[in-house]
Amino acid sequence: MNNFTTDAQNLGVKHAFVNLPITSYMHKSGDSYTVETSGIMGAYDIAIRSLADSGMNVTVQILNPWGSDVSEFYRCGQNGGASYYSFDSSTPDGAKAMEFLASYLAKKYKGVVSNWVLGNEVNASAWYYMGAVDKSTYIREYERSFRIFYNTIKSENSQARIFVPFDYAWNMEDLGRQPGPIYSVKGYINEFNSITAAKGNIDWGVAYHPYPANMNEPDFWTDNQFAPDQAGAQVVNFKNLHILTDYMQNAALLNPAGAVRHIILSEAGFTSQSASRGVTEELQAAAYAYAYYAAEANPHIEAFMLTRHVDSTAERGQGYAFGLWNAASESEEVNPPSKKKIYDVFQKIDTGESSSVTDFAKPLIGIESWSQAIPGYSR
Repeated sequence: MNNFTTDAQNLGVKHAFVNLPITSYMHKSGDSYTVETSGIMGAYDIAIRSLADSGMNVTVQILNPWGSDVSEFYRCGQNGGASYYSFDSSTPDGAKAMEFLASYLAKKYKGVVSNWVLGNEVNASAWYYMGAVDKSTYIREYERSFRIFYNTIKSENSQARIFVPFDYAWNMEDLGRQPGPIYSVKGYINEFNSITAAKGNIDWGVAYHPYPANMNEPDFWTDNQFAPDQAGAQVVNFKNLHILTDYMQNAALLNPAGAVRHIILSEAGFTSQSASRGVTEELQAAAYAYAYYAAEANPHIEAFMLTRHVDSTAERGQGYAFGLWNAASESEEVNPPSKKKIYDVFQKIDTGESSSVTDFAKPLIGIESWSQAIPGYSR
């Protein structure tokens, strides 16, 4: 299966998500910046345009891996062993690099990319590493980069939406985590919002990742320890999703127009390879059905993007087999050998066959009807 876009069309995909580690392909010469347009960046470009041309809303997440020769992007100054790094716009040179990056992307993808996400899970330092800084500095510096990115994108395309990405740690903090701390999503949102309000409110959105608290197991509905249906829950995921959207309705958090901010679920998946039970394709498919209906029933959720189309062999090594297709090697990632049960559910869940294709999930979840588990469910 070499044409993933064609398969996405066959699946009825409406929203597509692309991780773009663009700083790896940026270069600096003197005071000028350039971006490679061939090789891997050319492949990214083809993929992004192909998805958009197929009628999908494309969301692009901008990542900053270690290794760019644009040193202005790295506040920490040295490789800290993190997955991705912050964008440092605290200096004039850093701000200039950020402006170039945003301007380049805004012009290149005007009318192509609908949504932009800056960074990945910025409340967790391993995914947005800034080095040894305190929490206030950490959030303030992200807001500075975000505002530059936001203003530049909006100047080219007023219809674009720009999002702040978070993991699921709603009330959970781990200040001793290495290479850097995890801050609670709720606390981060509060402080980020206070900064933007003081500097001039802008229409930032939330890109949330509501994975199961234990990502090695698909049946998130059994988790009453970390994700109870209570405002004080450590984790907010599909089991208690309304906690996020209820909170975002607070008057102090509304956008400049007085409305609830745009909220998308830009990354979440369910493994078909349980750590304790082996192959769990039926539970994976049931989890997706529950998650889809929960997102659909929530009026403040604008999109739900499932991770992944095909299993990642690197992630399978961690116990995460999130794909619609099986893949046990890198070669199989390109030509996956078989579909999983979730494939059929994904394809038909928003069609007239929705109820029949998800009936199998109810006894697995322990319910007689979807409305029993999902407030506001209507089919």
